[in-house]
Amino acid sequence: MVETLRQSGIEPLGDLPWGAHICLFYEGVGDLLDVVVPYFSAGVRGNECCIWAVAEGVPMDEAKAALRREVPDLDRRLADGAVELVPCRDWYLPDSRFDLQRIVRGWHERLDEALARGFDGLRVSGDAFWVESRYRQAFSDYELELDESVAGRKLLVLCTYPAELSRAVDVLEVTRSHQLTLARRRGEWEVLETAELIRAKQELLRLKAELEDRVRLRTLQLAAANAQLETENQERERAEAALAEAQTELARAARLTSLGVLAASIAHEVNQPLAAILTNAEASLRLLAADPPDMAEALAALKQIAGDARRAGDVIKRLRSLVAGTAEHADVDINDAIREVAALMRSQLQARRVTLRLDLEPGDPHVLGDRLQLQQAIMNLVSNAVEAMGRAGGPPTVTIRSDVDADGAVVLSVEDQGPGVEPETADRLFDPFFTTKAGGMGMGLSIVRSVAEAHGGRLSLSAGPRAGAVFQLTIPSRRAAP
Repeated sequence: MVETLRQSGIEPLGDLPWGAHICLFYEGVGDLLDVVVPYFSAGVRGNECCIWAVAEGVPMDEAKAALRREVPDLDRRLADGAVELVPCRDWYLPDSRFDLQRIVRGWHERLDEALARGFDGLRVSGDAFWVESRYRQAFSDYELELDESVAGRKLLVLCTYPAELSRAVDVLEVTRSHQLTLARRRGEWEVLETAELIRAKQELLRLKAELEDRVRLRTLQLAAANAQLETENQERERAEAALAEAQTELARAARLTSLGVLAASIAHEVNQPLAAILTNAEASLRLLAADPPDMAEALAALKQIAGDARRAGDVIKRLRSLVAGTAEHADVDINDAIREVAALMRSQLQARRVTLRLDLEPGDPHVLGDRLQLQQAIMNLVSNAVEAMGRAGGPPTVTIRSDVDADGAVVLSVEDQGPGVEPETADRLFDPFFTTKAGGMGMGLSIVRSVAEAHGGRLSLSAGPRAGAVFQLTIPSRRAAP
């Protein structure tokens, strides 16, 4: 059954679910209009198609006038079929014959038409003008059939009975075949409910209580989960702050071993922030020269210039520390170092739509070395892999592995799925200033090899298992003395 509640417009009843089948015992036309008019007015407001089979005792003009007072644009709605008033006898006895199935089928057909036209449902009312006629039993059977047929449909049905023509047995029959019975007694409205409806309400109350208990429990669970999530968010923010700090440190990690390499590295490292400073400065000038000046965008560009200037300064500081020989070796967890690099490069890889896969030795291998130099070497290898795949247009996946070989040395591998390395260039690939990239300086792999040698290890190259290249950084596994 469709559970959406609708405004009935009948004050004693309040809201009703679709499929409601109710009846009214009225005394005189005034009682009838007091109920039927607000009933249909609520239907019009609720975007429902309305059909009123008007009782014989109510002149059609009087019915329209009463409804027009509640629905000012009634004439327009009558013209477009949103509201229909029809004499009761014409609806139920069009050929002077009462056909139960035809009437029920007629309501269903009109419902389908209303839904097809975009109405939310169908609201109807008909009058039992024949309670003294030979159709009494047929109409009683019709009410029972209608009560079953409206269940689960977007229909509201109000059946009206003239109280002065109804016998006591009629009242009992009518009450049995409707979900709700409404009558006015001594000026007060009374509502009678069927036993089935009473039981249904009791069941609904029980289910409501169970639902409220479940909601309270779920609310407590959600509050606990939110508290846990807040804690995790705070931890994540602290981790991101630590990663940002680590990124600043890594920006000073590429220490070179000769003055010639140092000079090339300065150009290699400083050109990027200088280019960014130039770009943002030109953008700021254009924004400030605009009429009117775009101060907000200009301020943002100037902030980027300040950030790039600080970055260039950090590069210089890192290179000065290299010359001063201030690098320190300590115990390094290679897997942790790799994870930090993956986090630091996440935005760069996402921008290039590259997937980074980690396949790490479960034993958490350690080496004795300079953490920043090792991470700078990993970053260089990953950057080279990304650029190689960009030239090849291959699957954008880079894999970083850590392993321990038979001699106990830690082997760190970076595998791409690019075009691989040509044999004639493989021997020169680690030489300073040799590059296969347009505009490249040829320093990245040379720096990585210098880092490997500074740690007593080596850098090697091999073909990938399916395509691409695999660079392996092998470093002796040594723990710092306690």
